[in-house]
Amino acid sequence: MKILFILDLYKPHIWGVEILFENIISRLASAWNDIVILTSKFDKYLEKYEKNWNIEIYRVGNNRYDFMFYSIITWIKLARNCDIIHTTTY
Repeated sequence: MKILFILDLYKPHIWGVEILFENIISRLASAWNDIVILTSKFDKYLEKYEKNWNIEIYRVGNNRYDFMFYSIITWIKLARNCDIIHTTTY
C-alpha cells in the first residue's frame, strides 16, 4: 500500500506533532508500506528530494506558510499514485 503524508513540518524539525508522525510513519514503513511525505523546505540546506528504503520525502516552498501554496501542484501529482492520503491541515 502506498500512503501519502502531507505535513507542514517534518524531520529534522522535531517538536510535538512531528514526533507523533515520525512514530506513525516508521511503524507503517516497517510493515512494508511505501510512504511518500510532502513537507516544507524550511531550511535552505535540506535536500528537495530524499529516498530512504521505502520512504520518499519531497520538500517544497521556503517555510510552512508558502508551503500551502507551492505544494498544491505537487500533491495532486503525488496523490494520483497513492492509495491513502493523510494530512494535518488540508
